[in-house]
Amino acid sequence: SLPREGRGGAGKRLSEHIRWSLEWGPHLKALEDRRKRTGTAPAALLRRPKLEPHDHRYLAAFNRLSRSRQAGMGGPQPVSISEMLAYLQAFDIEPCRRGRYIDVLQEMDGAYMAHALEKVKASQAGK
Repeated sequence: SLPREGRGGAGKRLSEHIRWSLEWGPHLKALEDRRKRTGTAPAALLRRPKLEPHDHRYLAAFNRLSRSRQAGMGGPQPVSISEMLAYLQAFDIEPCRRGRYIDVLQEMDGAYMAHALEKVKASQAGK
């Protein structure tokens, strides 16, 4: 069973993870190489959110759902609740846990969408 958390625990932690990964994920190997070379962790690595063991089930769900997200002229679209429900049913997530999953997934998707919107605005400003 999933640990009980106060409001915002896993969702907040995982949203921070999404934001960090979108910004620093492409540079992770270079950051780790720098830590090995200098013996000091770069500030970005020190700010990397720590995940709890039970967070990985939400992260796996988000990653799978994110790969199926629709894209429009303005960039990627949010993952729909119907897609989330289809995933939760397909993977036999108990009905009593689905609301929590949707809350966490939507919070993670909000972080993803905010980053995507920033990229769209930046590309439009450069035109």
